[in-house]
Amino acid sequence: MEYAINVTAAGEPIGFPMSLENLRYLYPDISLDALPPGMEPFVHVSWPQVGPYEVVEGEGEIGRVDGVLQEVFTVRPMTDEEKAEKIALALAAPHPDGWVFDYDKCGWRPVLDQPGSEPDVIG
Repeated sequence: MEYAINVTAAGEPIGFPMSLENLRYLYPDISLDALPPGMEPFVHVSWPQVGPYEVVEGEGEIGRVDGVLQEVFTVRPMTDEEKAEKIALALAAPHPDGWVFDYDKCGWRPVLDQPGSEPDVIG
């Protein structure tokens, strides 16, 4: 889907992005190449994938990346306190007997060297 956003004379974004599909009700011939004055293309960016010990701060800001307006997300590593709390909650979570805690992924996993488990599927 294509989006556009209103901008000030200085190029600062105003409000929220709008889909071109909706804008066509007002401007039937609108396209990203032919936007009305005071509008610029906007690129919707998916929520970032983060590791088990990373945090997305905020909800995403509208900013320019390589001259294009889009959502910009800030990802930071967890503090030692946040990490300890997350590990404690994960360790307390119910899990099948015999599983081990994987600190790299902050979650429980089966022991893979038991007969009948991956990659030894024989048992």
